[in-house]
Amino acid sequence: MLRSDRYQGRGPRGWGERKFDALDREIEVTMLRLLAARGPGGLLTLSESALAVGGDGWRGLLDRIRRVAARLVGAGLIEFVWQGRVVDPWDATTPALIRLTRGYDSTPAVTSRLN
Repeated sequence: MLRSDRYQGRGPRGWGERKFDALDREIEVTMLRLLAARGPGGLLTLSESALAVGGDGWRGLLDRIRRVAARLVGAGLIEFVWQGRVVDPWDATTPALIRLTRGYDSTPAVTSRLN
């Protein structure tokens, strides 16, 4: 999906060297699909993304969800919103929300090619 198979941006020490794997890709696709379904300006919590991917084990995915979301921020696809303002993913505290950037094309033709 994104050009780099490594995480981008800043974050906890060492996570930038970690390879992007199949679960990360599933999280990325699920997150973008959920946001696209909510339409322009639609907001999504990180826990909603984790629940959609991990089911009952969703809490264990939250750090990974934040890392994938930070990667999508670096790619210009989404932004973190906290108290109504766009913030850096690593400065946002819960409840942080994410939304698609204004330039992201969320039409069904585009979102169907995310796999």
